[in-house]
Amino acid sequence: MLHETPNNPHSQGLFSVVSLKRNSFFLVQLVLFSFVQYGTIHQIIIPRPGAPSGVGKVILNFGDVTSAMAAQRVMNGRKFAGRTVIATFMTDDQLAAGSLD
Repeated sequence: MLHETPNNPHSQGLFSVVSLKRNSFFLVQLVLFSFVQYGTIHQIIIPRPGAPSGVGKVILNFGDVTSAMAAQRVMNGRKFAGRTVIATFMTDDQLAAGSLD
């Protein structure tokens, strides 16, 4: 979803349920390593199995719109951990409400 202030790009189904059951520290480090080059990341959310929504997605909160847009533009369609990145945007309101789907 594209919003006029897209600080929160998220990826659709970036991690499988099996990989989400593994070491969460490793997943966060993998995401940081891949995305920090586009700007300052304020928050990383990786919903785990049993979460009410967003399982398999990764939500990144960048410090500014330019960084978020750069990450989305470059990473969309690329392979990451064996899966294709589908990078979209969510609003701050959606993030605050926990509406991650």
